[in-house]
Amino acid sequence: MDLQLRDKLVLITGSTSGIGKAAAKSFLQEGAAVIVNGRKQETVDRTIEELSAYGTVHGAAADLSNTDEAAAFIEKVNAIGDIDILVNNLGFFEVKDFADVTDEEWNQYFEVNVMSAVRTSRHFLPKMLAKNSGRILNIASEAGIKPLPTMIPYSMTK
Repeated sequence: MDLQLRDKLVLITGSTSGIGKAAAKSFLQEGAAVIVNGRKQETVDRTIEELSAYGTVHGAAADLSNTDEAAAFIEKVNAIGDIDILVNNLGFFEVKDFADVTDEEWNQYFEVNVMSAVRTSRHFLPKMLAKNSGRILNIASEAGIKPLPTMIPYSMTK
């Protein structure tokens, strides 16, 4: 299939495993260059090595729930080039009874699952609007529509 992505630059957050990594591979197979992201440089490097057989892969390690790391991450991405597609995939969950979730854990869910996407979108959307081109995809979950009783914080942030 040709989705006309040749020569496009795609940034996928949380892309060293799971859905994000599979999405990176698919974009590469369509001819796009991809920037992968994870919290640890060694994981990012391993993903780059694994996916480079499919096309041009860059990487930028950062914990996007941390405002300072997110700002440094955005600068790394800007140094690579202007992105055409942003995929906000980053997210985490834990199975835990609602009554046992602490305030700190609620804040962490919000920072990772919501604010990481806000931070990246807030930076890259104006650039896309200025060139009248680009896409932002936010990966969600059906848990956002039908909350899971043992994953209430995750469901709420999705």
